Amino acid sequence: MSANNEKAAADALASEAEAFDKRITERRQHGFVADLRRMQPSEYFYKSFWRHPHYADLYVGEMCRNYLKFFAEHVTPGARILDLGCGPGYFALELARAGYRVTAIDISEKSVATARAALAENPFRDGFGSLEYHVGSYDLALEFGSFDGVLASGFLHHIPEIDEAVEVVARCLVDDGILVWHEPVHSGWTRTDAAFVATIRALLAASGLWYEPNLPDGLDGPGLLALTDDIQQEYILERDPNEADGQSPNDLSLDGPEIVRSVSAAFDIVHTQPSYSFVYRLMGGMRGDQEQLNRLASLLALIDRTYVDAGILNPNYFYGVARKRAVKDNC
Repeated sequence: MSANNEKAAADALASEAEAFDKRITERRQHGFVADLRRMQPSEYFYKSFWRHPHYADLYVGEMCRNYLKFFAEHVTPGARILDLGCGPGYFALELARAGYRVTAIDISEKSVATARAALAENPFRDGFGSLEYHVGSYDLALEFGSFDGVLASGFLHHIPEIDEAVEVVARCLVDDGILVWHEPVHSGWTRTDAAFVATIRALLAASGLWYEPNLPDGLDGPGLLALTDDIQQEYILERDPNEADGQSPNDLSLDGPEIVRSVSAAFDIVHTQPSYSFVYRLMGGMRGDQEQLNRLASLLALIDRTYVDAGILNPNYFYGVARKRAVKDNC
């Protein structure tokens, strides 16, 4: 790599870290707790599932339960697991609580500091494996020996040099080690999917249960179609139309088909399954009596899961499990 390219890569990495440092700092200032078992409601999250522990459990909790299921099926108890792009560490913490020996890495110093704080305060010690956090890019993982499994939760779509990252993951794994992920597949999310969300939001708003109570005022046919198009862009870009920037400079560098293509170069795909379609950008926008909202959120999650599984709605994310391909001996 040339000196100019190395500098550009370093600058891009620094910008990613800065974006995530800022993000987690703001969240912690507004009461965010990086522990899925000890979360508290926070009105700072105006539309995110992080707004309430019940919403977070329906979305991130389900992700965590799926990760635990995948690792239980493919590695032995107490296996070594690497969490790449661990963020504030809530998945790594749950993996360690399940008895795994976990090493977690992230480029954001403040995210890692948040994760370490949650680990220090962890009251759930029975059956705990081990957990250590490190600040650095994905290639730092090569310094920690071999792992039985790697978790890449929302990590791969941030990596423009995906082939290089996948190669590093493969080198970190033992023979037959597995890679588990949850990554976007926005390219398959259609205008029809967006129309379904527009309908739900309009009905919630008309009932006084949406954070934008005046949404349906004067709404006509063209306005509804415009709302649908805005929602499609919102879900594809993972931000509201009035938000100038995404999660970070490299956010959404890749989508599902590109990730599968790259992973398939060094891994055999063992399993894929769809994640949710729409609920993760809808639950947190509801307003009203919390018990009623919890029931609505559970119903919406059921509708989302059922219609995705039936092929009626398209998923916005997907899970994958891939096994490291054995290197053929040509001798």
